[in-house]
Amino acid sequence: MSDTKKLIASLDEKVELLLNKIKEEQAFLATKKQELEELKKDLTAKESQIVQLKAENESLKNAPVQNNDDSEEMKARISELVREIDNCISLLKV
Repeated sequence: MSDTKKLIASLDEKVELLLNKIKEEQAFLATKKQELEELKKDLTAKESQIVQLKAENESLKNAPVQNNDDSEEMKARISELVREIDNCISLLKV
């Protein structure tokens, strides 16, 4: 009987350890799910920003050139927007 009680106590201890491990893993999973949701929201925002910047870029490309000074400013602005778009795209690839 003593061996049986020891075996049962050992099994109870192992079951308790497994239950604790399950709780830890569930908490870890919940944290990762929350991180995933935040990353999805961030990705959606970045995609929206890319669409907006592409539209702005197209409108700037199609805008009539008024004079040489404005043309240089427009080229600089377009270059800046292209860099922002490239940055957003590189963020999406991660």
